Amino acid sequence: MGQDHDGASTPESEAAEEADWALATAATLQSKGDLDGARTWLRRAAEHLMDAGLDDRALDVAKQAAALSEPPPAPAPPPAA
Repeated sequence: MGQDHDGASTPESEAAEEADWALATAATLQSKGDLDGARTWLRRAAEHLMDAGLDDRALDVAKQAAALSEPPPAPAPPPAA
């Protein structure tokens, strides 16, 4: 990763930078309660991380996106009287 011999960005470094932007966008959307938008940007980040060769990190981000897809737990029933 990094730059090639001419100082130009490599595709891997560009993908990693795109992933950082996608993660920042996802965090902003999640903080505003837009879980659908956050999930979309987390998935984009995971794709960019895979393009950058950061497969372990991509898997972690994909799991975060999946967690946002899970329905919230049902409330516990009231105690029996």
